[in-house]
Amino acid sequence: MWHTWPTSRTLLTLLASTHETWNREKFQNPTLEKVLEERLDNRVDGMVETGLVQELLDFHRRYNEQRFNSNTAADYTTGIFQSIGFKEFHDYLVLSEEERQEKKGEELLKKGIDDLKLVTKRYAKKQEKWIMNRLIRRSDRQVPIYALDCTDLSQWNARVYDPAIAIIEAVLRGEKPEQKPLNEIVQDKKWTDSSNEETHFCEVCDKICVGEFQWTNHLNGSKHYRALKRKKRLEQKEQQNNVEQNHQI
Repeated sequence: MWHTWPTSRTLLTLLASTHETWNREKFQNPTLEKVLEERLDNRVDGMVETGLVQELLDFHRRYNEQRFNSNTAADYTTGIFQSIGFKEFHDYLVLSEEERQEKKGEELLKKGIDDLKLVTKRYAKKQEKWIMNRLIRRSDRQVPIYALDCTDLSQWNARVYDPAIAIIEAVLRGEKPEQKPLNEIVQDKKWTDSSNEETHFCEVCDKICVGEFQWTNHLNGSKHYRALKRKKRLEQKEQQNNVEQNHQI
């Protein structure tokens, strides 16, 4: 699991690991993944216990009240309704209060909780991959990243707090910390220099992409696809308005 603090030009990274040498295989250690998944499951359970479902129900009710007052159709395909923690409970939220008390409601609620746990784990893996590929393995990243072992929370002071303080104090003194940053010990670095990569500009999304890999991912991504559809709808609407204006003339 990751948590980072920017300190001058240093990143302290909390990671459930104790490896001295790093590569992608060790980074995806099954034991560490188990610890992470258990914590993510507990996090979701804690959110449910502290009122997540009721908060979603209240928001859903207020949304529909405003929608009815403004006489607009329901649209659950955009905005917050597609965010993690909301869309997983959609089928449960649209039930009536009586249906939510029945077996069907209980099953949909359980499914929503299970789906939320699944997508949370999936998102955590994407974060791990991003940090590894964009920060740790990149030879052109100049910010040192230090791993702190938070696997066993009972050892927090010895394995996280004290090492973090030692690293920060060394940096503030202008010295090199005794602990080596992950950037120096990772085994499979990417020897690419982003400063030499070609940039691409997407006029549809108003976004700059650096390098062919990022550009290709953007063009094939869901955000770009939705932006294209939105642009097409606006163009069709504008054409229709022009036709109607010409007929009136």
